[in-house]
Amino acid sequence: MKAMSLRSRLVLSFAVVLVVATGVLGVVLANTTRAALVDQIDDQLREIERREEAGPSRSEAGPPIGAPDSPAEPAGPGGRSLAHVVLAPDGRVVASQPCGYADDPYPLPDTTGLAATPREGKYAPIVTVPAESGGGSYRAVLLSRGASGVDVFAAPLDDVDATVARLVRTFLLTGLVVLVLGGLATWWSVRRSLRPVDGMVSAAAAIAGGELSRRIPEGGAPRELERLGGALNDMVGQLVDSYRSEQLAKQSLSRFVADASHELRTPLAAVRGYTELYRKGALRTDDERDGAMRRIDAESRRMRRLVDDLFTLASLDSQHPTDHQPVDLVRITRDAVADSEAIEPGRPVSLAAPERALVQGDPGQLVQVVTNLLGNARSHTPAGSPVDLRVEAGTASATVVLEVRDHGPGLPADQLDVVFERFHRVDPSRSRATGGAGLGLAIVAAIVAAHRGQVRAENAPDGGARFTVALPASP
Repeated sequence: MKAMSLRSRLVLSFAVVLVVATGVLGVVLANTTRAALVDQIDDQLREIERREEAGPSRSEAGPPIGAPDSPAEPAGPGGRSLAHVVLAPDGRVVASQPCGYADDPYPLPDTTGLAATPREGKYAPIVTVPAESGGGSYRAVLLSRGASGVDVFAAPLDDVDATVARLVRTFLLTGLVVLVLGGLATWWSVRRSLRPVDGMVSAAAAIAGGELSRRIPEGGAPRELERLGGALNDMVGQLVDSYRSEQLAKQSLSRFVADASHELRTPLAAVRGYTELYRKGALRTDDERDGAMRRIDAESRRMRRLVDDLFTLASLDSQHPTDHQPVDLVRITRDAVADSEAIEPGRPVSLAAPERALVQGDPGQLVQVVTNLLGNARSHTPAGSPVDLRVEAGTASATVVLEVRDHGPGLPADQLDVVFERFHRVDPSRSRATGGAGLGLAIVAAIVAAHRGQVRAENAPDGGARFTVALPASP
């Protein structure tokens, strides 16, 4: 079964509340009106009681029913308004005079048991009694005649019942009109108030259909719906950002896998080629076999370095906690300069640094940062081109700065923002003669980020590339 819409539930709820409120109000109004009309009749009966008590003492038999001095008002053009019944002490009707017209009188009140009704205080009792026939009722006052019996003066309640019935019919008709008008007004108001919800549904459907730039309109809605729309827009924005980040991560992973496969394919192909030559007997001399072994060893070493670099990046990506300790960046840099001079004695490498500069970090990873930056400078500058290193640790500064500058051709302007990406090479030819697998600077960026530092690449004003690393100083 299809669930009822929110708009229908709200209109139905309002209609139910209106019906219940109208019903309760109608019952209270009908009962109050009836009680007020009955009180008026009771006042009329009390007036008769006072007239009887203030009048001259009557004989036990009393005046004849319908005589001119009878307390019941004489018959007029509208007939008599009160019925008068005289009861004997044993409850028998001694005499009676009906109300109404002489030729069409009302039925007399049923006086069974009224002779024995006790008096309440100083006032004569007033009771409601049914008519002897016809289904009507009376309000009757019981006036004691002493040993002669009881005088019963009764006013019919037909007019009261008719008045209350007309009131109820009028109230029901009015209530029906109010219910219809109120329902229509509620439906219009709810429809107008919930119109922004339709816009939200439409926008949500569009977003689900791929329109990621679509947002839920917030203006012109009630304050609560505006707040809901704003919260949904924030949520959608975060989901879209997460989705786009996931897509970029997938693309990056795909590119990473493709680049890694490409880098591994070449040395594997070389190793396989030499083994095939050996298996087929193409390497006939010792020199040829020794040369093949050297090439297999070189390619194996290159594959090992590539695997080590990939493992390093994977470890940094996993963000495993490392044991950071105070490390002297000046000492690490001096050792890296000495290693570079041993690798390439003909290249001058200078260092400007204080006695010591302590940072909080992992010693092995920081050594790799300096080594990779120096190796990058050697790979992308002509042989013999100098490399300048500088370590700076200000007394008032909370960071230690390492700067590595070469005097080569520098970096293309469009490469400055992507130079730290994995497998990126500045040389479009991707020739391994001018660099490695393109992971050195990516490892530098990952290590610096793991140490809550920053790294940037730029071109020096007088030529050459300059890499600057800023690391938090050790307290």
